[in-house]
Amino acid sequence: MGQPRLRLVNKEPEDHDDVTPPVSPRNIPNTPATTSRPKRVRKSEIHADATQPSGAGAEVGSAYAQMKEKCLQLYQAIKELEKDGELMCLAFNKLPPKKEYPDYYVEIKQPIALDIIKGRITRNLYKSVSDFVSDVDLMCNNAQQYNMPDS
Repeated sequence: MGQPRLRLVNKEPEDHDDVTPPVSPRNIPNTPATTSRPKRVRKSEIHADATQPSGAGAEVGSAYAQMKEKCLQLYQAIKELEKDGELMCLAFNKLPPKKEYPDYYVEIKQPIALDIIKGRITRNLYKSVSDFVSDVDLMCNNAQQYNMPDS
């Protein structure tokens, strides 16, 4: 069973002219009911950190293209990272197979791998470079949580 819902009690006199419906993901426009899959980003929704420095006057379309290009560059740099002559990304390219590692999917609540991140870049699902970096951080944190702390 879920947790009981709390209701606010309005102690002011009731005025039904300006009644606001309760807020939920279902009655907020353009808000998905779940957060499991990012929504495709429209160019008009790009965050300020995805644009050129103020005063540059770049169009939103080119700002988005620049942000996407920066994500692709960072992605490629991650794919090329080496330690002791070996690529570090090999264990992060794809999620572990569920049949071989069922406990991974019990312990890790938001599994993510480089192939998923690349797909999100390609399908324009990131609103900013910060969103991309958050997914990379999540991937690293998942690995540390599941494996040894110093891994």
